[in-house]
Amino acid sequence: MRFLTFRGRLLVAALAGLVCASALAAPPAATGPWAKVPPLTTACFYGTDTFDAKLEAALAAVNADRERQLAINQQIQADYQSIDPMEMASRMQQWMMSNPQEAMKYMQGVQAIGEDFNARMPEINAATQRFEQEEKDLVKRYQAALATAYAPGHAKHLALKKKVGVDPSYPTVKDPGSPDWAFVEENAIMRELDQAYAAFCPQWWGAAGPIQAWLKTYRTWLTNEWIPFHDRLESQNAQNFAIMGTPAASWKTVTAHEGVTKYLQAVGRVYGERREKPRCTAEDCSHF
Repeated sequence: MRFLTFRGRLLVAALAGLVCASALAAPPAATGPWAKVPPLTTACFYGTDTFDAKLEAALAAVNADRERQLAINQQIQADYQSIDPMEMASRMQQWMMSNPQEAMKYMQGVQAIGEDFNARMPEINAATQRFEQEEKDLVKRYQAALATAYAPGHAKHLALKKKVGVDPSYPTVKDPGSPDWAFVEENAIMRELDQAYAAFCPQWWGAAGPIQAWLKTYRTWLTNEWIPFHDRLESQNAQNFAIMGTPAASWKTVTAHEGVTKYLQAVGRVYGERREKPRCTAEDCSHF
């Protein structure tokens, strides 16, 4: 399964052209878009459980919610941008005169958001790149560990192909010219590989394994750092719209949806490394 890459969105709007660190904690309660995320599975085979389908359904649901809210936001933004600049300046002046304390807080907030952006964006970008690299390294470690677990069985299979006279690159000795005993021996090797995977799987796909540990860390960072940072950058929008008399109460950020999407995509990529199914059934073995 491969999810399409979802490009993150950054909207920082403030009046007059202004462009508008907590430590990692325990996983948050599932609220908002996170409530649609299915629990991570410990199943070893993606073809024999429903986890991939649940991931796809969650991604579709989160994206649908995001698109609905974006449509509302875009209409409010259009109404805001349709205001005549002179009228906008007049409304702003009137609001500031009528609400001097709030106006001061507003201007301080605009400045703080700009400072927060300049101060923290490099940190957020660096952390994003770090998680991307950690994911790649995790997959490489998994693949190397799996190759090690399979090594004895693969060595036996290679020796069998050499003994029978089959091209080493060919996946099986099952050829009309091969002796029956070779088929029996190959099936035994395939069952040995299945046993190796069965012993290996819980170490990586179990609840205490490195896969779930990394995804837990990534989810916590998205929840505690990435989403709040982008929410804060967008928070000026709602106040700008309210000052201008646009329906600000209907406007909401969609950064939580985007953070959840990033998480679901990472889960999909990593869990795509699982085997589809065992090599052998009760009757016969395949050779993939």
